[in-house]
Amino acid sequence: MSFTPSLGNLNALMASLNQVAANSIFNFTNTPTSESWTTMHGLIAPWISTNIFNANGLRVLVALADGTVCYDSAKGDDLNKFSNFNNKSINENHNTRVAILQALLSNNGVGFETKLSTTTNIVTNYLAQRIWVTNGRPMGTIRVSVDFQ
Repeated sequence: MSFTPSLGNLNALMASLNQVAANSIFNFTNTPTSESWTTMHGLIAPWISTNIFNANGLRVLVALADGTVCYDSAKGDDLNKFSNFNNKSINENHNTRVAILQALLSNNGVGFETKLSTTTNIVTNYLAQRIWVTNGRPMGTIRVSVDFQ
């Protein structure tokens, strides 16, 4: 049975990613340090490797609430470094991406979009989930995406 890039399958991927890395992603967005970035990367990268065989173009992006990209698996290890996060050079600011805006602003904290990816030049489905802190202020988003084929 092949993977289809449906909202249900993206929800399943997001749930799986949250089981593995939600705490480390939250810790990093709450306190962005080199150590918390390394922990986050060390959990996301193997999760992608485990799931990439089931989903074409599987990608994970983590962004702060202002749109600063903290991690983008499509950019590879050369760009995914804490120093590049500090320089805001992992990827361009994502504060205008529909799924990310919906996740930050909607009541349920979830956003969905299908569009042509500017990174891969392939039509892609995106599911974003808001990251909260205890006082209810959004810290950012986690976004998973899969190529639509």
